[in-house]
Amino acid sequence: MSEISELFNIENCNLIKDENYYYLFRALNNGDHADKESGIITDDNGRVIRIRTDRSRYIENPQNGTPKYEEDEPISLLQVIDHIKKHHRYDTNCISLSSNANVSIMYGNGYYSEYTVIRVPKGEIGEKVINAGEYMLEEINKKIEQAISRIMVDKANITAKNQEILELVKEIDEADTREELLNIMASSYKLGDANIRRFTGKKDEIRGKKPLKIRLSEYSILSNEQNLIKNKIIAKLTILEEHHLMEPIMPNSIIDSRAIETLESAFSSRELIHYGEIGQDNLFEASKEFIHMLGLLQQTAENQPELLEKVQHMENKIIKYIIDRYTIIEQDGQYIVSNGIDEQIINI
Repeated sequence: MSEISELFNIENCNLIKDENYYYLFRALNNGDHADKESGIITDDNGRVIRIRTDRSRYIENPQNGTPKYEEDEPISLLQVIDHIKKHHRYDTNCISLSSNANVSIMYGNGYYSEYTVIRVPKGEIGEKVINAGEYMLEEINKKIEQAISRIMVDKANITAKNQEILELVKEIDEADTREELLNIMASSYKLGDANIRRFTGKKDEIRGKKPLKIRLSEYSILSNEQNLIKNKIIAKLTILEEHHLMEPIMPNSIIDSRAIETLESAFSSRELIHYGEIGQDNLFEASKEFIHMLGLLQQTAENQPELLEKVQHMENKIIKYIIDRYTIIEQDGQYIVSNGIDEQIINI
């Protein structure tokens, strides 16, 4: 297992799980709701039984033309970025999920406050379902390592400048703080030729783009150790792209600011990508009350870890209610969960 996988593995996230499954969340968006209203994704009782990809809807409108991605195309870093980035594409095979109920609540409040819980077998993580931030870091790091390997392939004829860049990369690996990384990135500017410079010459700026300090920002969702590893990867990316030793991740881009912005979005949304359509077997509609309760429990787990065992017991109880199709109703001042057959009084 790589250092990235060890640090950013989904097991290190505060997510709801039992022995066999992880439980993830999706607030229905405009596309999902339109599918629901037209009956495309519901059964005879009007229950949501599948979630379609954006690409499925894209090809239904001939005016859209040919989609960028084929239905059976393997997942890729570029497709994940195209799906997550701010002005995202509508022809990917990706479906966004979150490991955090509060994220889905915030998203759902902007739409229809309709939610689903997706049950994911643990064996499907890394295959059918990927942890977006971890996946992006791994793939970016692979591209960096390939670029470094190309520089080193002919050691006998390596240029003095490239040798200095390799020394800077080594310094990045050995750095212990963000400030050290900023100093290393700034020093790489002095090695640049005037016709390829993308920095202004000031330590903290990239011409027409974002300050270096923002590139190496501290994501609140990550630990200090995770932020340091993430920032080391971005520092290497910045130096290699500055000296034209690595092709931009995003085609037709000069620098990879969009990719870095998308990485931050993936982590802040606690995003996981389900690749391909979500079927009926592991899809459950959930009332907004249950999602709010799960969000509060996850928040409690983060703020009061001493209560983790009790929290997990309550989380699993609520998940069972959702799977068994219970909803919450108020009756004579009491809260009752009911699935139309069985009713139980609960103390919210």
